Amino acid sequence: MLWAILSAAWLSLGPPPVQQPRPPGPPTLRWEAPVGCPDETQLRAQIDALAPGVLARVDPRRTAIAVDVARAGDAWGAAIVIEDVDGQRRRSLRGSECEVVGDAVALLVAVALDPVGVSVTLAGANVGGDEGSEGEQGASGGAGARSEGGQSEDDGAGFEAPGDGAGSEGGHSEGDGEESGRGGAEDGGARSERGDGDDEVGREDGPTGWGTRGRSLADGREDGPALRGAARIFGGGAWGPTDTGYGALGLSAALLGPRWRVELSGAWSPPREYRRSTALGGVFDGWQLGLRGCFAPAVGPRRRLELPLCGGIEAGQVRGRGIDELPVSLRADFPWIALSLGQALLFAPLERLAFGAELQLAAPLRGGRFMIEDVEIQRIVGLGARGLAIVELRLP
Repeated sequence: MLWAILSAAWLSLGPPPVQQPRPPGPPTLRWEAPVGCPDETQLRAQIDALAPGVLARVDPRRTAIAVDVARAGDAWGAAIVIEDVDGQRRRSLRGSECEVVGDAVALLVAVALDPVGVSVTLAGANVGGDEGSEGEQGASGGAGARSEGGQSEDDGAGFEAPGDGAGSEGGHSEGDGEESGRGGAEDGGARSERGDGDDEVGREDGPTGWGTRGRSLADGREDGPALRGAARIFGGGAWGPTDTGYGALGLSAALLGPRWRVELSGAWSPPREYRRSTALGGVFDGWQLGLRGCFAPAVGPRRRLELPLCGGIEAGQVRGRGIDELPVSLRADFPWIALSLGQALLFAPLERLAFGAELQLAAPLRGGRFMIEDVEIQRIVGLGARGLAIVELRLP
């Protein structure tokens, strides 16, 4: 009897519940804007209107969007960072009104996440607007009455597709049926302006009241030129060129690419006095010219942290002179030819300024010894090392 009761109770519980996998949520979207600007909810709604369902389809673990809006004088500016599996894209927009800048941000983000979906939405809006205008104008012409041409129901006429230089608005027309038959649409005159590397955006009606006058909002390129120049000053301490410690000072010029750099540098090891004994010693110094190629990845928020790994060759001279107490002044010079390897850590808080540190190793291909009679005073180091502090100016 007891077993029957327990069996009935077990069967009444049914199978254990199965947890269904949760669908991915919307992508990480951070929207920072002053009071009076569109909020994040409005931005999400506009993105979803341009590319329906795109925010629900994107994997939040692979996509992050950050938008910072601020007022700059009489204009509003937005800095956009989109990170996904293809890398990081940065854009900056500027417009006369905060709401207008928000319009452009919504379009840019929607195109970045689903360009095909946005194209279909805009194409459907334009087709619907044209058909609505033609039907209304035809009805007005048949009646032969004075009328005003209105916009189509979906308010889609005149929404500008990304990259177009002009749009059209459903305009007003007055006159008899013959004038109405000729159509009442007029050009909206939307255009794009570029200034200081930013996209200028303006207001224009669209399917959901959001529009843009910016050109190439969907091209996805990063701000700034592909190639840049840089001038660097550096200094620190070193082991070498002879087997003792030295200071190190130098300058370099570089050509910078997206993930690489090429450098031409000149360095000087200031004179260093070294004594083997009270009466035996010398003063040593050296200089080098170097050519290096670097793999320079950038990481972190807005790619401000750079990790150049550089290899190259150096050529120069190491000089030695006997101390003044010697009865005969002795001098000797050795060529310096070495292979170099360096790892740097650079931080670029501004677009044109970077600073950091670098550890370099130098392996001379030729040795040499500085001697007075049979006494060795110094020799070319077997493996040199340098620790350098760096300040770099970048142009343009």
